[in-house]
Amino acid sequence: RVLVALDSCFSGAGGRSVLQKGTRPLVSKADLGSSSDLGKLVVFTASAGNQISGTFDSQGHGLFTYYFLKGLDGAAVNAQGGVSAKGLYDYLFPKVADEANRGNRTQSPQLLTGLGETEVRLR
Repeated sequence: RVLVALDSCFSGAGGRSVLQKGTRPLVSKADLGSSSDLGKLVVFTASAGNQISGTFDSQGHGLFTYYFLKGLDGAAVNAQGGVSAKGLYDYLFPKVADEANRGNRTQSPQLLTGLGETEVRLR
């Protein structure tokens, strides 16, 4: 298996940014194909393709990255003592969505896996 975690960044260099502080644009539309096209990939994205991902300034990370790492570090551990892709997603999705909502934004992390296998053990 190959684990891919995609969070986006935006430098805002040159003072020409029209985006709200702490936001990060993502491509407007990404076609990742069907789950059968992903093969052995487990892909987490910070947001849906039509959303922007934000930062969690107080934690020094992107909002998605903060909860992704926290989940892998044990916050998303299941009854067997491991972390599955689905368990990690189930942990981080509401955390990211709620925190983004506090900033008046919508951010919905996505989980894509080959053949829809979400119980893949990550840790």
